[in-house]
Amino acid sequence: MLSEEIIVRMGELAVTSNPGAVLTGLGLGSCIGLCGYDASSGVAAMAHIVLPTALGRGEDLPAKSADIGVPNLVDAMVKAGARRMRIKIAIAGGAQLFQFKNANSKMDVGNRNIAAVREHLAAMSLSEIASDVGGSSGRTVKLYATDGSVTVRQAGRPEDVLVVLSGLGGLAKAA
Repeated sequence: MLSEEIIVRMGELAVTSNPGAVLTGLGLGSCIGLCGYDASSGVAAMAHIVLPTALGRGEDLPAKSADIGVPNLVDAMVKAGARRMRIKIAIAGGAQLFQFKNANSKMDVGNRNIAAVREHLAAMSLSEIASDVGGSSGRTVKLYATDGSVTVRQAGRPEDVLVVLSGLGGLAKAA
């Protein structure tokens, strides 16, 4: 089994059934790394969500916004052989890298992204098993297709296992 790293850039979506693949979302600031995994089919997917909504414009990137990225991730996984009811979700990112005078500022894209992703997951009757969101540090998230392990490395800290999505979520870290 060859290891293959797939970098998921801003607004992109990647899906794989290669058990040697590692999906990587680098430099998540206010962005969300949305990870999906179906253990039975071995399908893993990641979306790098940038904004809460598409702002009424046609989007050329499949995961630029939560309202487009969440359903596109699920659809791509199902097309690759996953069953929707078996998809487990983990999310990371959504930091507030800059401080604003108004705590409810529309400029706090991180918290708006977190809320939008959760809203769209709920609308699709999917819930996250684990999350590492918020705060003021950027992150890198990795999803290992071998077993659905999700690791997160915050800036200046070591990489940490967030959850193993093929398991029961016992390692889950709530936010």
